[in-house]
Amino acid sequence: MPRTFAYVRVSTVGQTTENQIQEIEAAGFRVEPRRVVTET
Repeated sequence: MPRTFAYVRVSTVGQTTENQIQEIEAAGFRVEPRRVVTET
């Protein structure tokens, strides 16, 4: 089973890590919460 990781980073005022994760999931990727790395 493949492991998918996501690195999400906020670089502008209009971005949030939550909506970036939603976009990743909307693109068809399933990322376990423990495999999401965030940076603000």
